[in-house]
Amino acid sequence: MELCEAAKELADRQPWKLNCENFRADCRQLDGKWYLFSEIGCGETLVALVNGPKGEIVDSNPVLLSALLSSPPQGLTSTCSNLRISSVRPISSSQRATIYEALSQDGNRFLVKVMRRADRDNVEHMVLRYLTDAGFTHAPRYVCHAELDLGPFILVSEYVEGEPAASIYVAESSGHETVRVEQLGSLVGKAVAELHQTLYACNEDWCRPEPITEDDVNRWISRLSWRSRWLRTQGTELVPRYERPLVLEAADALEELAGYALESAMLQVGRYKMRTHGDLHLYQIILVGNNIMITDFEGEPYRFPALKVEKEHLMRDLAALARSIDYAAAMGIQIRYGTSLGDASVISSRELATWEVKAFKSIFDSYATRLREMDSPLASELLPRALGFWIIERASYEAVYELTAHTGYHDIPLNAIIRMIDGNDPLLNYVSRLR
Repeated sequence: MELCEAAKELADRQPWKLNCENFRADCRQLDGKWYLFSEIGCGETLVALVNGPKGEIVDSNPVLLSALLSSPPQGLTSTCSNLRISSVRPISSSQRATIYEALSQDGNRFLVKVMRRADRDNVEHMVLRYLTDAGFTHAPRYVCHAELDLGPFILVSEYVEGEPAASIYVAESSGHETVRVEQLGSLVGKAVAELHQTLYACNEDWCRPEPITEDDVNRWISRLSWRSRWLRTQGTELVPRYERPLVLEAADALEELAGYALESAMLQVGRYKMRTHGDLHLYQIILVGNNIMITDFEGEPYRFPALKVEKEHLMRDLAALARSIDYAAAMGIQIRYGTSLGDASVISSRELATWEVKAFKSIFDSYATRLREMDSPLASELLPRALGFWIIERASYEAVYELTAHTGYHDIPLNAIIRMIDGNDPLLNYVSRLR
């Protein structure tokens, strides 16, 4: 079909194309002029809606996008029937999604996120809608969404303009400065505490808190062993030959850490697993004036062997922030000295160890204080030793993600995992001393 060939050629030129040699392309008519284009390979399904007769990607055209959302074809459901879009401006495009700034006909600005991977366990629209209904003020307001039979496809939310927290942390680490990150960390910790308290009150099946069982903990621990094996068998094939010893050393360290972390992980039994942010790094946090906005509730991509819909202990979000601080430190050192990212991730753990601890301490202390101020039952869920387990688990996820997504950042988590087993990771050492 000529239209589908045109769509395939267009997809091959996009950042969201599949990163594998063997895949199967498919194109099926949904209704009238609308076609669903997909590519299946590498364990993923790429999706895009195209319009005949030229195979144009629908979301890049405001007229087509409005028509699609207001009068969805068979195979697409939409809650956006009243939305009329007059213009769209691409903001970013990655393997997983294309992001647009959209202007409606009545002059309002929105963020339009178009998913490029079919992902049935993506609950971002549900989280954002719940937070909006609950009056949570630290996340963009939900506007509407559209779903394909393959999973969520488009999410429209409030447009938020501000400064990414990550940019501030990287700049401050480059100059070895702590004053601004400690001030910002206090705001971040407070906002995350309020997020967790709001999510804790959710009473729907997808978000309702549940007691943690030994089976839960064993499943979480098994992620470490699974990822260790993955690094040995697949991770080594995704790096140049000279980097394979680093991947193998991290794989060995991770397997050893799985045994080391079991006791601390088991402290969570009887506590609560709940809906959390799921991928809370510093680029998901925007400073808008003096307010913190938490964005992107999709969860972790390439989260093998876990699912995004899994509920976890709230310390998981704190662990993701801790690991994000390590990334910021490495990037700051890279800027300061002009070194490779691999060398920077080694230097930063020595030169910025105190900086990393101060940066995370400001978040953790503010988080704990805010929970107590709210008289939240989650204050009793503060488990520093369990936080140590989740820092290890998050680093294991990062290693798999960075290699799978070909980001070039894999040295940061790989070096961190090796430091952890050697007892030289500043953040893991810090949380192990907390009581």
